[in-house]
Formats: sequence, structure tokens, C-alpha cells
Amino acid sequence: MNKVSHGGTHQCKSNTSTDCRPEIYLDFDNKPIIDNGDTNIAIGNNGHVDSVANAGRFNGIGKLTIWMYSNIDFGQKLTISLRFYDFPGGQDEQVLVSNCIDNELGAVEIALAPRNKEVIFRADTVSSGPAEIRLPYKVSRKIKSLITSEFAIILNFQ
Repeated sequence: MNKVSHGGTHQCKSNTSTDCRPEIYLDFDNKPIIDNGDTNIAIGNNGHVDSVANAGRFNGIGKLTIWMYSNIDFGQKLTISLRFYDFPGGQDEQVLVSNCIDNELGAVEIALAPRNKEVIFRADTVSSGPAEIRLPYKVSRKIKSLITSEFAIILNFQ
């Protein structure tokens, strides 16, 4: 098993190994929303994100900030695992993950277009500039993505 984290890939002997745990793990089972990944990385909440039934509820302007990753180079690989639920309303496009600061476009961005039922993967690389891939999604499906310098994506619907 390989674990990809900021800074490289590690060979893991088991899922319980400390090296195989994610750098940040948000299970949304408590208030305030904190990192449960045993790394104590600071998470900022703009006051519009709540923990409800082990899920994060974003009210349209809700934002969690992980300052450690704001506007940085992620290196060659970044792995993100997330689960989202569809609720009525909201904007035409809702950004789930981005390393932007303020309203600028980040180098990496994952967004939803809920009316079209699409998940949008964006990357801005030095060699090829901005690129975007749109894929349809089904409600309550888990999406795992791997974004590399070539902007490859691996999806594992569970």
C-alpha cells in the first residue's frame, strides 16, 4: 500500500501504520471542526460550516481553511478522498477543495455543478496552463482523486 502525502510517497505495511494515516482527517463528528489525523493541523472555519450527522454542512458561503496548504505547490502528487451529499439550492458551482487565497483560482480545485450533476477537476500547471475535466456524479458516491503534474485523475466510486 502506498500513501501519498505532501512531500512524497511512503510504503505502508498496514492501514494502521502511522505513515499510512492522512495528514488531515475531518470526520465532522464534533464541534469545533478539528483535524482528527493526529497531526493537529490548524483548520479555520469562517462560521458557516457545521457538523451535522457526521457530515460537514456548508451553507453556501461556508469555508474551511487549512492555512498550511494555502497557495502552495503540492508537488507531483496529491490524494484527496471525500464524500458529499446533494442538498437542494445553492450556487451553480460550489468549490469543495481549492488551494486558493480569497477569490483567486487555485492551482488545484475540485468543484460541484449540482444542477448538471457534475464534479469538476481543475489544475493550473506551469507546463500546460489551466485545464478542466467535468465528470457526471451520482448522489452519495465517494470520489477519490489523484492529481499529478500530468493532471491524471483516478476515480473509485464506492
